Amino acid sequence: MLNQILSVNKLNLRFPETNFHAVHDISFELYQGETLALVGQSGSGKTLTALSILGLEPVNSSISGQILFKDTFLLNNSESLPSKNRKYPENIRGKHISLIPQDPLSALNPLMTIYQQLSEAYLIFNKKTSTQELEHLCISTLEQVGIADPTRCIKAYPHELSGGMRQRILIAMAIINNPDLIIADEPTTALDLTVQAIILELLKSLKRTMLFITHDMGVVAEVADRVIQMDSGKIVKSASVFDFSYN
Repeated sequence: MLNQILSVNKLNLRFPETNFHAVHDISFELYQGETLALVGQSGSGKTLTALSILGLEPVNSSISGQILFKDTFLLNNSESLPSKNRKYPENIRGKHISLIPQDPLSALNPLMTIYQQLSEAYLIFNKKTSTQELEHLCISTLEQVGIADPTRCIKAYPHELSGGMRQRILIAMAIINNPDLIIADEPTTALDLTVQAIILELLKSLKRTMLFITHDMGVVAEVADRVIQMDSGKIVKSASVFDFSYN
């Protein structure tokens, strides 16, 4: 029997100023080693659901519900709470749950080398790591995501790399702390079809527990085990990827 990694129960997110209910009574589970696709059109609430798991929902929103990650509550309140007052557990985001954002050019710091950005992501949680150990880890992580010349790559700046290479860097940053869960927010949207296929194959090869957000049904068929479809902030369908594609 697979271990449950994440449980989301009756998650609600609204914006009090406009009385807009962006996420309404969302409930689902995610199991170890599984890739769960969260699909829907733009504005359906899938990215806000993912940001709520990370404790990164907009500060002008209010949130309620229950989010249990392994044995730690990331959220546990029945009444709507202003997001700015939410207390998120330490050492979860970045270490145990990581994010692959959808736009690598804006996600990476243009003034820092790849080595600086990778090492920063690791040193936050491993401050006593030696320089030699850190450099070896960065190079081996870049090799893991399929970068052919990692020794040269760690010295480069983001603008010196292609879109596909930058996306690999974001994946490397997401896995460098060996997280239990990766949230991938449309990680192939900005890539051409050839590079997209390579990145999807890379993500599958990592064999990590993943919440994969997309609106592309072709991508869903490639990577997902189960699919949850959202519309207007609600779950309208949940099925295995085979049943979802067949129907």
